[in-house]
Amino acid sequence: MQEVFNFLREVQMPFEQFFFDWRGGDGSRAMRSPAAEHYRGPAFETLSGLLTAHPAAADANLDHPISSVTYRGRC
Repeated sequence: MQEVFNFLREVQMPFEQFFFDWRGGDGSRAMRSPAAEHYRGPAFETLSGLLTAHPAAADANLDHPISSVTYRGRC
C-alpha cells in the first residue's frame, strides 16, 4: 500500500481514480482511463511491477455495467 500512496502523491492523483482504474487488478480499464498517462510514466514503474506480480481477481465482475463507466474525478 505504501507504494500506491507514494505514486498517488507523486502524480497528484486522487485515490478514487486509482482504485476505480485498477479494480480487479488486470489494468485494462486503467489504460483507457483519463489518468492513463500516469500509468505509462516513470513514477508508475515500481508499482507496476508489484501489481503485475499478482493475478487479476477472477471474481472482479468487470463486465458489470458499473464497471464500464469512467470515473470523472480530477486527474
